[in-house]
Amino acid sequence: MTNVEACKKIRKMLCSQYRRAFGGNLEESLANRNQELWLLGIDTKSESFVDICGTISPENLAIINSKGFYDADAGYRVNAQDALGLGGASVDIFLINTEHYNANPDFIEPIVVHELAHLLEQAGHMPQPQFNDEANAKAILKSLHPDILNPNL
Repeated sequence: MTNVEACKKIRKMLCSQYRRAFGGNLEESLANRNQELWLLGIDTKSESFVDICGTISPENLAIINSKGFYDADAGYRVNAQDALGLGGASVDIFLINTEHYNANPDFIEPIVVHELAHLLEQAGHMPQPQFNDEANAKAILKSLHPDILNPNL
């Protein structure tokens, strides 16, 4: 389910939030690690992952979907080829729920920054947030399901 508009918008948001939150260049970071970036949609209705940009071969998309579905707002996996066995592709994968393609920036940007922090952590770099830390943390806490905040419910 390629979505060219969502592809451009999400890629732009990832780059701008990486620069804004961590002072870096996402495209350069990927190039320095010889990684491609694949954008996957988390489609809760079909309980499958979808290729947002049309850059993933049907074989690799089938491999990804064969690993099982999970529902989330977003995710990031550095060196996904190590976990998935993608036939020679060297990729990072950013996942975003298809319901969030047009989400309000106040909702989605803190989630994106959180996932980009996983990129830095998984790549062996400690994230050094520069801006909006408190606002991002509050937005993330506000968006969490109550069961996550209070597991004793």
